[in-house]
Amino acid sequence: MKDNSETTQMVDTQMCERLALAMQTKGLSVKKFAKLVGASETTVSMWLSGDAEPRSALVPRVAGTLSVSVRWLLTGEVDAEASHVTETPPPDPRMLLDELLAIQNITNTCDERLARIEKRLGRVLAEGKEQTDY
Repeated sequence: MKDNSETTQMVDTQMCERLALAMQTKGLSVKKFAKLVGASETTVSMWLSGDAEPRSALVPRVAGTLSVSVRWLLTGEVDAEASHVTETPPPDPRMLLDELLAIQNITNTCDERLARIEKRLGRVLAEGKEQTDY
């Protein structure tokens, strides 16, 4: 039988500390992380303060969003043969749609600005040509 001490490494931290570390590593604010996992900012703040923990059904999503293993998030244990980092979960379709709409709005604004600038440039060039025709 293999000794578990050879295959796992224990990190002596609370879940709230591991959560904060993983969020910091990913560069996620409370607001952004809350949106990604479908929780309120208040709830995430409670997780970070240690006053509450994510519901068991939500833990895999929390871990996936942070690209860490569920095992590491819950216990601090890391397999010696594998990193606690996991594949990034598929993105939330609602977030992708929000991002797409935001980009479309930016694109529309840019198109409108470009049309105004082209029109102004056309007038300036026409005026310049008129001045050289004399």
